[in-house]
Amino acid sequence: MRLHVFLLTVVLFLSLTAVDGWRRRRRRRCPVVNCRWSGWSLGTCSASCGGGTAPCSRTKSPAASCGGADCSGPATSRCACTGPNPCQNGGQRASSGCSCPAGFIGSCCQTRISCPAITAPTNGGNSGCTTYSCGMTFSCNSGYELSGNSAITCQSNGQWSGSRPSCSRVRCPDLSAPSDGTISGSYYYSDVVTFGCSTGFSLQGDATRTCQADKTWSGSQTTCTRKSCPTLTAPANGGIQGTSFLYTDVVSFSCNSGYELSGSSSRTCQADQVWTGSQPTCSRKLCQELSSPANGQVTGGHAYGDVTTFSCDTGYELQGDVRRTCQANQQWSGAQPACSRNACPVLDPPPHGAVQGGHLYGDTATFSCDAGYQLSGTAAVTCQDSQAWSDTPPTCDRKACPAASDPTNGQVSGGRLYGDTVTFSCHPGYELQGSATAVCQADQTWSQDEPSCQLVTCPVLQPPTNGQMTGGNSYGDKVTFTCDPGYELSGSRERSCQANKQWSGAPAVCQKVQCPTLSAPQHGSSTGSAFFGDTLNFGCDTGYELFGSSGITCQADQTWSAAAPSCRKIVCLALPPPLHGQVTGGNEYGDTAVMTCDEGFSLVGDVTRTCQDNKQWSGTQPTCQRKSCPQLSAPDNGAMSGGVLFQDTATFTCDPGYELVGSASRLCQANQQWSGTQPACQKVQCPSLPPLSDGQMTGGSRYGDTVTFSCDDGFLLVGSSERSCQADRQWSGTQPSCQRKQCPQLSSPDHGAVTGGNHYGDVVTFSCDPGYELGGSGSRTCQADQTWSGTEPTCTAISCPGLDAPLNGNKVGGNSYGDTVTFSCTAGYQLTGSSTLTCQHDQQWNGTQPACTRKECPLLPVIDHGVSTGGRLFGDSVTFSCLPGFTLQGNQTRLCRADQTWSGTQPSCRRISCSSLPPPTNGHVTGGVMYEDAVSFTCDEGYELLGSQTAVCQADVTWSSTTPTCQKKSCPVLDVIPDGAVTGGHLYGDTATFTCSAGYQLVGDQYRTCQANQTWTGLQPFCQKKCCNALTVENGVVTGHTCFNNTVSVSCDVGYSIVGDSKLTCTEDGVWDKPAPTCKKICCDETLTIANGSVVQTGDGGLCFGNIVTFSCNTGHQLVGGAAATCQEDGTWSALPVCERVCCSEVGVIRNGQSTTTESCYNDVATFSCAPGFRLVSRGDVVCGADGTWRGDVPFCEPDNLCSKDVLANPNDGYKVCYSAATGGEDKEFCTMHCNPPKSYGLGRVVTYQCGDHTSWLWMTRVSNLLKLVSVSACQDPWNPFAMIMIGGLTITSTTSPNLHQIRHYIRTELLRQGLCLPPCRISDISVDAGVRTRRRRDISPLTVIDITIQLYIEDNSQLSLQTNTLPADVDALIRKSALDIKTALTSGTFHVPINGENLTIADTGAALSDPVIGCPVGFLEKVTDSGCFACPPGSFHTPCPKTVSPCPVGTYQTNSSQTSCQSCPEGTTTSAEGTSDPSQCKEYSDCNCGPNACVPTSQGWMCQCPTGHIQQDDKCVAIIECPLGSRLFRDTCYLVSNTTATYRAAGETCRQHGGLLAMVKDKDTQDFIMENYSGKDMWIGLDDRLTEGEFLWADGSSLDSFTYWTYGEPNDGGARIRSQDCVHLWLAAQQRWDDTSCKSKRFYLCQIGKQT
Repeated sequence: MRLHVFLLTVVLFLSLTAVDGWRRRRRRRCPVVNCRWSGWSLGTCSASCGGGTAPCSRTKSPAASCGGADCSGPATSRCACTGPNPCQNGGQRASSGCSCPAGFIGSCCQTRISCPAITAPTNGGNSGCTTYSCGMTFSCNSGYELSGNSAITCQSNGQWSGSRPSCSRVRCPDLSAPSDGTISGSYYYSDVVTFGCSTGFSLQGDATRTCQADKTWSGSQTTCTRKSCPTLTAPANGGIQGTSFLYTDVVSFSCNSGYELSGSSSRTCQADQVWTGSQPTCSRKLCQELSSPANGQVTGGHAYGDVTTFSCDTGYELQGDVRRTCQANQQWSGAQPACSRNACPVLDPPPHGAVQGGHLYGDTATFSCDAGYQLSGTAAVTCQDSQAWSDTPPTCDRKACPAASDPTNGQVSGGRLYGDTVTFSCHPGYELQGSATAVCQADQTWSQDEPSCQLVTCPVLQPPTNGQMTGGNSYGDKVTFTCDPGYELSGSRERSCQANKQWSGAPAVCQKVQCPTLSAPQHGSSTGSAFFGDTLNFGCDTGYELFGSSGITCQADQTWSAAAPSCRKIVCLALPPPLHGQVTGGNEYGDTAVMTCDEGFSLVGDVTRTCQDNKQWSGTQPTCQRKSCPQLSAPDNGAMSGGVLFQDTATFTCDPGYELVGSASRLCQANQQWSGTQPACQKVQCPSLPPLSDGQMTGGSRYGDTVTFSCDDGFLLVGSSERSCQADRQWSGTQPSCQRKQCPQLSSPDHGAVTGGNHYGDVVTFSCDPGYELGGSGSRTCQADQTWSGTEPTCTAISCPGLDAPLNGNKVGGNSYGDTVTFSCTAGYQLTGSSTLTCQHDQQWNGTQPACTRKECPLLPVIDHGVSTGGRLFGDSVTFSCLPGFTLQGNQTRLCRADQTWSGTQPSCRRISCSSLPPPTNGHVTGGVMYEDAVSFTCDEGYELLGSQTAVCQADVTWSSTTPTCQKKSCPVLDVIPDGAVTGGHLYGDTATFTCSAGYQLVGDQYRTCQANQTWTGLQPFCQKKCCNALTVENGVVTGHTCFNNTVSVSCDVGYSIVGDSKLTCTEDGVWDKPAPTCKKICCDETLTIANGSVVQTGDGGLCFGNIVTFSCNTGHQLVGGAAATCQEDGTWSALPVCERVCCSEVGVIRNGQSTTTESCYNDVATFSCAPGFRLVSRGDVVCGADGTWRGDVPFCEPDNLCSKDVLANPNDGYKVCYSAATGGEDKEFCTMHCNPPKSYGLGRVVTYQCGDHTSWLWMTRVSNLLKLVSVSACQDPWNPFAMIMIGGLTITSTTSPNLHQIRHYIRTELLRQGLCLPPCRISDISVDAGVRTRRRRDISPLTVIDITIQLYIEDNSQLSLQTNTLPADVDALIRKSALDIKTALTSGTFHVPINGENLTIADTGAALSDPVIGCPVGFLEKVTDSGCFACPPGSFHTPCPKTVSPCPVGTYQTNSSQTSCQSCPEGTTTSAEGTSDPSQCKEYSDCNCGPNACVPTSQGWMCQCPTGHIQQDDKCVAIIECPLGSRLFRDTCYLVSNTTATYRAAGETCRQHGGLLAMVKDKDTQDFIMENYSGKDMWIGLDDRLTEGEFLWADGSSLDSFTYWTYGEPNDGGARIRSQDCVHLWLAAQQRWDDTSCKSKRFYLCQIGKQT
């Protein structure tokens, strides 16, 4: 109504003005004004995104007057505009809406194109998605292989890039039938092949084999082996030919020489495992009976092998063979003997003696001995009628010298008979004085006097400097070395004098002892060394003063004369705060006191004052004055009232027709900023319209605005297309809706069916009847244009796998569903298995593949005296052969034919014959000439046979021996005399002549003659040696005999070698064959070298016995063995060292990988590999250096962008529940840990691990709002609540700073030792806290005051309740008594705590006992689900206040439960995650080893996660004391902006590498500082809600506080459709207010780095 009145007023005013103007024009001429248009004013754009049109209007400004030209053209039109929303998914703005990239549709390109659903192939599976650019991967079940595409992709046209593949059974390699066997079956997956054997053969191995999924056959190769017959043995006195007793084998029998066969000569093994014929036997042949000799007798049988014995009457002796044997050729061995007169055996002279006389009955033989020998026995013997001598012949024994005795400390060895040599030697440590040998002479005396043994001595040793020595220097003596106080011995403490006159061990040296190394006091320095007698002086840095001795001395017991001092900061007097202000900060040297004012006041003067080394503060004291706020202005169409001082309120109002938007009042605050926001007066607004499902609406919501509605593709608008905001704040028209369009109904394919709806977006699915498969689209989707995607599918008959014709066979038929295949075999083969197979609807045949096996011929008979080999299947041939001595008559081979008959006729074997042998000259031959016949040879009277007496006809048509000869008889061949010779024949009448070798002379008969009775005349002579003179050699020893051909040996003394021959021989004329040698000093090899090193000579005298050389090695090598070698007595060097390559220690482990180095020595290169799911990122070779350390950057294992749930362990006695979810614009994997009831998870809360791109593809969990690597904890058993009591008011006072952990440990151990808390009493916790009490006198050190609190608890089986807190009376009494006993013992004055050399006592400074309560003691947590407790698990520590349990930090571990601290890993090692319970997980990692600081994965590998204000240097976190170049300082924090853009994650990594975090804007002052100094860039700050949607956390894990600076409408997570904006940036377009956006976008970033003072 007001608007109407206003318009009427304007019209009346204009009317009056026009009338008045007309009147004035009549009086005077007015100035001409031409009309002008104002600029176009746009209405609401028709498009929600991209290009569109909007209603636009313009006004005449000014209008034409005084006859001026009017404006041409319309006042309203439609203009081009851009929708309020951006085109999505890479779409580009077009003249109308958005131009979408391939794969996206929709007005804003918001919809990704989908392809039809596709089913898995039969006997297979598929995985993937159906949206544009997604892939679908196909696989087959075990035993099937893929035919067609293994993967297809959804294309931009909504169609797949290929068709669905099929899965067919895999085929195994063809198997062959075993030799002499058959095979049947087919070769596809799960088929079974069956094996069989021919007659006479048995199966070895698997009778069936199955085709497996990996295209291999089960079982092993089958063979057919011949059956065996029972083992045959040779007949007694015969033999057997043939060692095999298998089917068709032939065994032949024969008799030993002298035996003849009765029975079958051969037998054949038949198919029924029975032999042909019968077992033969062998019987003896007979010889002609023999007659007795004249004057003698014969006894014995005359069958083969019998022996006849001949004997003579008394007084006669047998001449000839005493025995004759019946031989195999039925002839007697030897010749007929005769009987002649007896004779005694010819006597030989005794060694070294002679004999004279005959040897017939009644003859006497006389004996004598050589010089040096004496006769032992009867000197003469007589030949008796018994052909025996009257006595035994005597011997010539060597005469004996007196026994040689052992020298003292020595021994003698050797005989004492004539010619013997004795040798003298000394015990180790003694040396010989006199001759080492003596010879027993013919006169029974020794050639030399006996020597003696004297003790050896070693060189005299000297005591070491600063030490003493005791002991002698004779062999066996020991010298002991000791050092003066303050010195320690290096070398051998004891050395012994050895037999080689050398001392054992190494020289002793006394070196100063060393005290433990003391480090300089913190904030101080030290000078001096740590050896005995040295003084270590201490000083402090500027601002620190020394407490303790300024100088301490290293004592002889390796301890220091006093404890190391400490440096303590100088302390200034405390500063008072300014009026209306506060002061914060310490008062030690270097501390800065910061002055601040109360809210509403500002500081005037020095903001900070520093405590200086003169104990005075810098600067002057400031004051606080009130603040004022900036002047505010009234809003357009409104008014404002109020002041501008602190706590003043400004009030805002609007003109009629407007409403206030913003703060109605604003308060001037302490930060000189107004509370609230500046208000504005705006038109009234209609209520928000509900969103249009499946459509869009555009337009404003204020009075006069119009909202336009449109539907998404595939939907139709029903209702009003536009609605306007009316004056009554209501909308015109009704709310429209979008309904899905319909596609035409689809029909089923022949032999198939169709299911599904026909509205937009519906998917219909096609399927085929059994025996048919689908061709074309398996599914079709109703599209936005009311047409169906894809093409009309069809159902075609399926086919079975193709079948091969059997080997040696044929097949007929197809392989489509219902087809039948018929099999047949070629000539000579027969079908095994089914002759037909039919293709079934499951694409499998109804049976197994048949096979064609060879036909079998009848078994052939065995031929006598022959054998046959070969098979009897079609195509096999049998080959015949005869036994040795027989020849084949007939066909040698016969072939098995297709009609199962044999070719040819059966052959036979016939005996062969030899040619006749001639008789020997003067002899005869008798016997046959056929195979195995024997002939015998004999000689005329007076001759004897030379050669074989018999010969046998052999299988090769030759005789076993040639014709022998008959020769005259001979005498026994005479023995050759030692050292002599005999010449002449030995036939009857021949004479033998004896001679001696050079150097010998003959003793006895020189000639002997062969007589008719085949005996010799005379006696056997002998030869005796000649002798040489004795030898002597200087520096040497001669051993050995000195007669002809005797050799003496010359050896040299130790350290000498022989020059000349060491052995000399006595010649035939009694002189030595060579000059005597000499002894020369020994020298070692002068060309001595050492591989990979060098040799240096030390001292003078060359390289002879006793000299020393030293060794050194080349780069990269080290000496193994002694550094020196000595030339030894044998001319060789003592043990030589070697130069081995320097080896490095283990290269170490890398996270998620291992090193696989085979060698780790100089110049070797270490190799690494990664665990499954990780890939190796190399940074160059890692090489073992010459100093034994590895050179180069170790590679690291980078996750392979996969999150495997298998690598994340289950808690013991528990399980994990895993799931996938999309948060923050990315897909993530989550696993939550659970325990089996009634156990509780050890970390006392629900722990969820997550993995994805945001965790670098590693499993992490939240700890203090930060994602960390944490080992999976354990599930803990429940406990009933405990009775607990506290003991407090205990104090220890010390002048030093004792180790609190040692105090805690000692008190616990001593209380348990004294039995003051025995079960069920338990010590839960001993709390030890220290403080410093300053003394009044500055020259007295401050005191350390230590407060002790002890918690006890009682293990009680009763069900105590946390709710009632009521203890049974006995439990209450027990725990009170235990606590009282401990309090009394600790405060008695006799309980001493020995720490730092002091016996500290515990004082009662108000000691008191709390009332017993029911609860969970330290080390236990309360259960959440019910009343009870559970123990904090291994790998964690309990913080009593607040009652929390935390995983052990990186670099620590804890093996026990219920602990309040964790143990540190050994120096140089760390752990890969928090929560470690196993100390073996403390490892020396090569890729990152930051000790107590965690290592985190980055794009450059594993890096140290240093605390803020620290930066990584050589695996250590070093404090940053200066701001980085280019940064700006604000509140002790350095701010550094990047010059390049990066994703949110990469930006955070870079800030951490600089020792900081992404900037955290936690208050308005910081926001203002950033806006003033970095206003030109759009930057990331350290704020995100990536972990939990809507829960924003700062980069240090802290929660978002009250201060925020969001731009209007933020955060909105990208709106309802995007939901992927989780990271915050300072939005340049919004005056650097906060906005959430995609973390993957790239922007500049701001780092904050805390500078350490």
